[in-house]
Amino acid sequence: MDIVRIAADHGKDIFKGIIDDKYLTALPVDLRVIMNWNQINVDLDLHVSDPSGEDCYYGRKSTAAGGRFSKDFTAGLGP
Repeated sequence: MDIVRIAADHGKDIFKGIIDDKYLTALPVDLRVIMNWNQINVDLDLHVSDPSGEDCYYGRKSTAAGGRFSKDFTAGLGP
């Protein structure tokens, strides 16, 4: 269960001050991955393969099944 579903079931007040409200917005998705880092000069890459084997990553920002890559942060601290 992702944090958005927990927040929807139990109220956003549980996460006040712990998780930024923008991450608690409900989205019509089955899976949402949020990567965060706190050091400069770090490059983390996430590749997700859908059931048909199609990859979604910084070089291929969408898939036929609806996979979507939002933004490639390449400088500074994590989003």
